[in-house]
Amino acid sequence: MAPGRGLSAAFGAKVASWRDRLKQLHDRGQRVVAWGAGAKAVTFLNVVDPVGSFISHVVDINPRKRGSFVPGSGQQIVEPNSLRELHPDVIVLMNQIYRDEITAEIAGLGLNPEFLAA
Repeated sequence: MAPGRGLSAAFGAKVASWRDRLKQLHDRGQRVVAWGAGAKAVTFLNVVDPVGSFISHVVDINPRKRGSFVPGSGQQIVEPNSLRELHPDVIVLMNQIYRDEITAEIAGLGLNPEFLAA
């Protein structure tokens, strides 16, 4: 096997798995948002959901990012309080290390979505 071929195949499988999962959620009428608008999110969204078909918004606590859009895939970046109106069924966490902090904030908003780690 050529060097990198295994990595390329694994990457392709991971991308396909995420796309399939997001499509299934979308087809069931579930609203999906991402949490965290850093470099990982930009890369993830542009690879997995390049036209913003499945993930509607990205939440970020940085006030300088709010109101802007993810380069490429185009999801709007919103503040956490916006989730009261968006009422997501699923939140994709871009950084699992903040899971406890994020789940506490979401619970404080009166929401109980499913969390997935990117």
